[in-house]
Amino acid sequence: MTAIRGSILLADDEDKILKRLGRALREEGHDVVEVGSAQAAKQQIGERTFDLLVIDNVMPGLSGLELIRELSNGAVAGERPQVVMMTAHATVESAIEAMKLGALDYLQKPFEVEELLVVVRLALERQRLQS
Repeated sequence: MTAIRGSILLADDEDKILKRLGRALREEGHDVVEVGSAQAAKQQIGERTFDLLVIDNVMPGLSGLELIRELSNGAVAGERPQVVMMTAHATVESAIEAMKLGALDYLQKPFEVEELLVVVRLALERQRLQS
């Protein structure tokens, strides 16, 4: 079985995490765009389509939850990218809200890169089934 490759938008305000995760995703063959804020992610989403958004929740300005809330209000469910949220400041409430807004998973930092890669594979498989 061939591995599914996808276009991924990775948003995190921590440069070290952004670079590490971006490199790991590229090594798996994905097309990755890295941005340092939810506002920059919003701009990228307006310019092109992505199969998957991997979004940090706590960032300056617009939060990851606010970003996916805006996305869920503005797009048809079958046309939205899959969403994986990540945060170092997890709460049960934010995890529940992320899932209600359509996030596939909610990773609590620190997590192993391999854990993200597994979630990405599942998200891309799900995206292919929906499109």
